[in-house]
Amino acid sequence: MGFRRLLRATRQDDWGFLKGAKSLWGDEVRLNLRLSSSKKWVRLSLVRGALWDSAQRRAPKTRQATRATADVDGLPLLTDPCCPTAEPLWCCEEGTTCCDGLQCCTVENCCPNNTCCPWPCDECIDNGTLSGGTITVNPDPACLQDIITFTASGVSDDGGEQRRNCVLETIAPVAPTYTWELTIPPGYPAPLPPLSGTGPAVSVVAKAPGTYSVTFKANADRDCPPPEITLDPAVKTLAFAAAITANPTSIPATTVWAGMPANISQSTISVPWNPPECEGTVEIVEIDPIEGYVPPDEGTLTPDGQNTWRYDAFTEPAAEHCPKLVRVWIAAMMGDVELSRVSILVKPVHTHWTQGASSNFANDYNYIVWKYAGVLATSGGAFTGGVTISTNGCVGCPFGCVYACTTLNPFTGTYSVAFGTTTFTGTENQAASIIGHELVHTTAADECPAYTWEFNNDAATGVFQCDTAYL
Repeated sequence: MGFRRLLRATRQDDWGFLKGAKSLWGDEVRLNLRLSSSKKWVRLSLVRGALWDSAQRRAPKTRQATRATADVDGLPLLTDPCCPTAEPLWCCEEGTTCCDGLQCCTVENCCPNNTCCPWPCDECIDNGTLSGGTITVNPDPACLQDIITFTASGVSDDGGEQRRNCVLETIAPVAPTYTWELTIPPGYPAPLPPLSGTGPAVSVVAKAPGTYSVTFKANADRDCPPPEITLDPAVKTLAFAAAITANPTSIPATTVWAGMPANISQSTISVPWNPPECEGTVEIVEIDPIEGYVPPDEGTLTPDGQNTWRYDAFTEPAAEHCPKLVRVWIAAMMGDVELSRVSILVKPVHTHWTQGASSNFANDYNYIVWKYAGVLATSGGAFTGGVTISTNGCVGCPFGCVYACTTLNPFTGTYSVAFGTTTFTGTENQAASIIGHELVHTTAADECPAYTWEFNNDAATGVFQCDTAYL
C-alpha cells in the first residue's frame, strides 16, 4: 500500500512501523509490523474494517472481528474483538469504550445491559407538561378572626417519555405537588403566620383587614419532570365598615335618686355592619375626664335589637360633691380592629337639670335636697309654707334682688321661700349652701347665723373642695 503509520503495540515502550501491504485478498489485508523493542517483524492479517482510517487517523467506532497471526513476547495480539490486552487507543477511538465485546461506543451510549445504544442510554425524550389548576378561597365572605383557607386543585400531568438502558418507556402521570407563598396585610399583628410552605392548602387567621393572597406553584415528582407552573394568585380582601351613631349624644349620669325619670341616662347605639354577614362588637374604649373627674365606673353596654345597643351611663354617687363632665367613647370593633367610634357626653345630674333644653330647676332643687339631706338637716329649719322657683335670675327681697328670699306668713306662722334661677346655675355646692342658708332663716334667725351655718358646713356642702369662688 506504500504508507507507514505509527501504532502503539502491546507495551508502552514498543513502537512499530507499518512497512506496507504484503498482499491483499478480497477483504483481507496482510501487513508487516516491526517492533522497535524486539526488532522482530510480525505479519498481521486484518479483515477489512479493522484498518485505520487514513483521513481521520483513528479506528472506526464499530469494529468487526480481528485476528492475529502472531504474538509478541508471549502475549496474544488482538485476540479479542475490542482487544482488552491492548491500550484503549489501539482498539477504540479516544472517548469511546468497548461496550458489548463487539463494538466501541461512547460511554453515555454504552448501557448497563452491555448494549451499545444509538442514543444516550438514559435520556428524557418528552418531559410532558402540567396544565390547568384553580384556587378556591373559603369562607366567602370572610370576617376578622375567621380562618381563611386557600386550596389549589385541578392541575393535571400528561405524563412523558424516556429511554432507560436504550429502551423507550412511557412515564405515567402523577398527582402534582405544591409549594405556596402567602402575603398578609401590613397591619397584621404578631406573631406572624408562616409565609411559605408545601401542600395543596394553606390557612391563615384573618387578624387584620386588608389583602391576603397566596401563590401556588405545581410540580410533578417523577422521572423527567415537566416544567414547574405557577397558578394565578388567589386574592382575598377583607374590607369592613361600621358607621356607629349614638342617640342622644348627651345624657346625665345615672343616679339612685328616685325622682330621676326612667331611661333618661340611656343612649341608643346603632351600628350597620358592612358586609352585613360580618357583625362585630360594640365596646366602651375610652373614658375621657375632660374636666379632671374620673367616674367610679364606665357605664354599661347591652344588646338591644338588631345592630343596636343601649348605653347606660355610669352612676354618680350621692357622696360625690364634685362631679364633672365626662366624655365616653364607644367603638364598633371587628376583632381587635376599631372601625369607628362615637362619643357620649355624660353630665352631672345637677348640670343636666340646669343647662340647655333639659333645664328644670324644680327637679334640680329636689335632687339637691335629696343629695345633701344630711347637712341641710343641721340647719334646723323647714320650708313649711312652700317653695317657689322664679323664672328670673334673682328674686325681690327687702335687701334687694337676691338669690333667694324667705318670708314668714304672720297669719299661719309658716315660712316660704322663693329662689331665683341663679341659685342653681352655679355649682350644686353653691345651691346646697344657699338652700341651707334659707333654711336657717326659717328658724327666725337673721343673716349672721345663716352665713355662719354656710361657713361652718362648707366641707359638707362641698363648697370648700369644689367651689372656692363662692366662698
